[in-house]
Amino acid sequence: PPSLHDCTLLRRRPLRPLMKFGRVLQLRAIPEWRESYIGYKRFKRLLKRLPTAQSSGSFSPTASLSLREPSELEAPLLSGPYAEVEALFFAALDDDLRRVNEVSVAETESIETSVTLATGGEALLSQEEVAALYCRLAKLRSFMSLNATAVKKILKKFDKNMAGTGREPQLPSVMKRLEAEPFSVCRRRADGMAVELERAMPPDKVPRLRQLAQDALKRAGGGRESRPN
Repeated sequence: PPSLHDCTLLRRRPLRPLMKFGRVLQLRAIPEWRESYIGYKRFKRLLKRLPTAQSSGSFSPTASLSLREPSELEAPLLSGPYAEVEALFFAALDDDLRRVNEVSVAETESIETSVTLATGGEALLSQEEVAALYCRLAKLRSFMSLNATAVKKILKKFDKNMAGTGREPQLPSVMKRLEAEPFSVCRRRADGMAVELERAMPPDKVPRLRQLAQDALKRAGGGRESRPN
């Protein structure tokens, strides 16, 4: 067992700096769905412009910012009062959520068909096939979980930027709406499927199954260690 001296050294070890969530999102994104994640950094860039909109009442064309990538800056430039900025923010959030929902629903329905084969009265899949399906499900669960976190974090930033403007905080109402979004429903279905697949395996194989899923996420970029702030 470690000595008291060893424990003291462990306590004195400096903590690793917190990683910014935007970086965490980039590292953990599943490559095949990278374009369907919440555009967290684009929203942050937009929010940095909000004080300018409040103070001047409008954006100058040169200060306007698209939520899309630099290659898409040929889109019409934003102008007008602050309300337009808020409208753009939530219109873009709706658009991003639509993409998240599309991936989540399609992949969940596809996986459910295979889970039925693995967990039905007659198990029609081998243990290796169940493990591969479990890893596929882990990637989907990571995708949905990370997007839910992105929405929550960017809304917190939105409300912080709106402090003192008379605007009601948007986080509570949007998070309530989020519970009814298709991808949130799919998250609950996916959690249930993970339990079903674990039950389909011998109990002594479950720890290995979970480890395989973690390894699959790391290889895909979806499970690297990090401590987001």
